[in-house]
Amino acid sequence: MAKKICLNLSGHPVPFQKIRDYIMLSAPFQIPVDALKNPTEMKKFCLGVMENLCRSEKNLVEAGQRGKLALIPPGLSSASLIVCSIIHGYFGHFPKVFWSYRSEDGFKYTDIALDLQTIREFSRVERPYLVNK
Repeated sequence: MAKKICLNLSGHPVPFQKIRDYIMLSAPFQIPVDALKNPTEMKKFCLGVMENLCRSEKNLVEAGQRGKLALIPPGLSSASLIVCSIIHGYFGHFPKVFWSYRSEDGFKYTDIALDLQTIREFSRVERPYLVNK
């Protein structure tokens, strides 16, 4: 049975008790300056990080294949979107996302993951009503 994995690319530590049912996998995600200015470089950087993680972390791949992968995304929105797209491409569905936010006490995380795949599926059902009017 594949374990549930939470891939933390936020760069911030997460208290273990906050995300109880997941094994936390933190990975460095230091975006090169060149990638900040160039979409092609940003895509290459994100693809490289995800490819290296998938090659080195067997549990990550198994969790992704079984829909048991959650993500704490990098703070930069463009990198977050690219990583979510890569995960969708690799595994056929979006990850669940734990929401992080800044508070006076530092970074906090939601107790419940946002299920991007369910949102996608709901939107596909609604698409004919919105797009074909």
